[in-house]
Amino acid sequence: MISTKNGIVIDWDNKRIKLDEKTHNYYLDDHLIEGESTTEIMGAFSDFSFDMKWDIQKNILRAIGGEVKRLVWGVEVVEKHCNRYMEKRQQIGTFLHNQIEVKKLAKAEEKIKTILKLNGFKEGEYREYRELKFYNQPYNIASTVDYLAIDDKKRKIILIDYKVTKQDKRQYLTAQLNIYHLLLDGNWGTDVNNMIPYDFELHGLIINDKTKKIEIVNLENNLTLAYHLLKAHKELKEWNDFKDNDNKSNT
Repeated sequence: MISTKNGIVIDWDNKRIKLDEKTHNYYLDDHLIEGESTTEIMGAFSDFSFDMKWDIQKNILRAIGGEVKRLVWGVEVVEKHCNRYMEKRQQIGTFLHNQIEVKKLAKAEEKIKTILKLNGFKEGEYREYRELKFYNQPYNIASTVDYLAIDDKKRKIILIDYKVTKQDKRQYLTAQLNIYHLLLDGNWGTDVNNMIPYDFELHGLIINDKTKKIEIVNLENNLTLAYHLLKAHKELKEWNDFKDNDNKSNT
């Protein structure tokens, strides 16, 4: 079943909005969505990739006998090892993430139940969705929420995102989940009968890829942050498009 309200298309059964994992393109009924994804937007403002790459390079240099302060090995050698290491880390992260999606990581399921209980959600009184895909047409952004639970009586929605990492990802998760909140809010924001808004609760599950320890992170609601991130991203994209067009006209 798919629903559309205020230009927000939600694929409740996860059948009509598809994600190509390799290209990270979204498709609605097999038609390419000519927009962006939340992942792309977060990537533009996050220094995660840089920090992770530098951390990996330092470990590789130590392992192969190089000094951290000066690059004694060729850049190509470091890049080659760095890419292999990152691929391995990504494979571990993807595996653990998938295990949560199919409810095979018991510790993660316990944490999700803890979050639901803390928010007063009782079994049988809420709906839950995993890997819920949606497309916000006004913003032209498609996204996938790792976990979403709705209690219509309480008029409350819980959003949870999983991160497999050793780093502190609170700021990243705060930005990401508030963007989800902003993009989804027009679907539940007010009820036509009583105009009472739904409350959103934002949480993260940070899974250490080595120890497998899972930490619950309670995140702040900050729609202003999400709005400014999307606005800044739009302006940056428009500037880059202008420069590209300008360069083409000069060649």
